[in-house]
Amino acid sequence: MDEAKGLTARHQKALEKAAISPGRIQLVRTITSEEDLPTELRRWGDRVLPAMEFTWKTVTGETLHQIRLNNPITGKDGNEIRYLFGDGVSGLIGVDPAFAEHQEDTRIPALLVEGTKQFMAAASALEDDHPSAVPFGIPGCWGWSSDGEPCTDLRAMALANRDVLVAYDADFLTNPMVFLAASRLKGYLEGEFLARSVRFLVIPGGAKDGLDD
Repeated sequence: MDEAKGLTARHQKALEKAAISPGRIQLVRTITSEEDLPTELRRWGDRVLPAMEFTWKTVTGETLHQIRLNNPITGKDGNEIRYLFGDGVSGLIGVDPAFAEHQEDTRIPALLVEGTKQFMAAASALEDDHPSAVPFGIPGCWGWSSDGEPCTDLRAMALANRDVLVAYDADFLTNPMVFLAASRLKGYLEGEFLARSVRFLVIPGGAKDGLDD
């Protein structure tokens, strides 16, 4: 393990491969023991370890912890679980502190990015671009919603008369559920939130390829 960053070599390599900047990589740590899990995730025990821990800062000022499991587990619904938040987390939009002064500037397009590493990669790429767009993170294709409705963070964003770009993973055109999530998001952005335009980036590749690939 790299003691300076608290990362195993495997995790360090994965984040570097995702084109995440060194400063952002330093904010991630490897968890190998149950007592090091965030309090809200300790009920999972060592079955979710080892894992990477990410810290999300949200539009409304919350700080939330998320882990990425090395070895996925199967949930009660039979679906694979790779990422976990604590109980009760339902819908959030992440922000990157480097873009704090631009988050409400509607002259600059907002870029909504699906995925934890994808969001960090987008922020890393855009940081020195003055910025050409302000990245915001969505933890999953439905992560912008809570009980099917826009979450509190989405409602708090400055979106009226703003150009919005959305970067879902490459499967958003082929996976019906992801396409539905994208369509619902587009409807809210154009309707209730009065965005000037909404455009989806077409990510090359297949399956779960994203901006970090």
